Amino acid sequence: MNEAHDILEEKHHNSSVFVKMINTQGHVYRSNGEYNTALKYFKQALELTEQLKLRAFSGLIHFYISLIYTDTKMFDEARRHLLTAIDINKDLQSNYILGTFLIQLSFVEYRLDNIEQALKSSDKAIAYLDSKESNIRLAEALMVKGEILLSSGKNSDSIIIFDSAYEIFSSAKMESRALAPIFYSSVAYAKQQEYKMAYERQLDYSKRVAKINNRNNKKNISKIRNTLEVKAVNTENKLLQKPIN
Repeated sequence: MNEAHDILEEKHHNSSVFVKMINTQGHVYRSNGEYNTALKYFKQALELTEQLKLRAFSGLIHFYISLIYTDTKMFDEARRHLLTAIDINKDLQSNYILGTFLIQLSFVEYRLDNIEQALKSSDKAIAYLDSKESNIRLAEALMVKGEILLSSGKNSDSIIIFDSAYEIFSSAKMESRALAPIFYSSVAYAKQQEYKMAYERQLDYSKRVAKINNRNNKKNISKIRNTLEVKAVNTENKLLQKPIN
C-alpha cells in the first residue's frame, strides 16, 4: 500500500515539474514576442494543472495568459482570465498574489474604458498590498490608480497618489522608478494650470534623468577602460612570450 502511494506521489511530483517546464517555455516565448507560441505552452500547462488539481498554479497560469492577451490588446480575453485567476486564488490567503492580479485587472478595465471598475480594482489592490512586504507592488498599484485619475480629469487626486508612489520608490532607493510619478504629477499640475509647480516637477525630473544617465555613462566608460586594460595586458603578455629571433 505504501509502495503504491509512493509511486503516485512520485508521478504527481514529476508531472508538476513537467508543468513548470512547459510554463517556463511560455515565459521565454512571451519575452521574445512570440505570443501565439507562448499561448500554446501556457494553455498546455493550464490543462495539465487542471488534471493534476494544482489549483493555485492554475490561477497563476490564467494570470500569465491574461498578460499575453494584454500584450496583444485583446482586453476582453485578458479580463476573463484575470477574473478566473482571482476567483481561484481568493481563498489562498496570499495578499501579494491577489494584489498583483488586481493591479493588472485595474489596468485592463481602464483600457476597456470601465473607469469606475478600474478604480475599484486598484483600491482593492492597494488594500491587499498595504504592508511593508509588498511596498513596491503597492507603489505599482498607486501608479495605475494615479494614471486612471489623471485621464479622468481628477488631477488633484492623482497628484496625491503619485506623490505616495514616489515616496515608496524613493525610500527603496529605486531612482529610475521614482521618475514616473514625478513626470505624471507635473502633467497633472499643468492640466490644472498650476504652471509653476508643473515647471518645478519637470525641472526636477530632467535633473534626475541627467544624473542617472551621467552615472550610467561613467559605468560604461569604466567598463570600456577595464576591457582595454585587460586587452593591453594580454597583448603585452603575448609579446613577452614571443621568442626573439
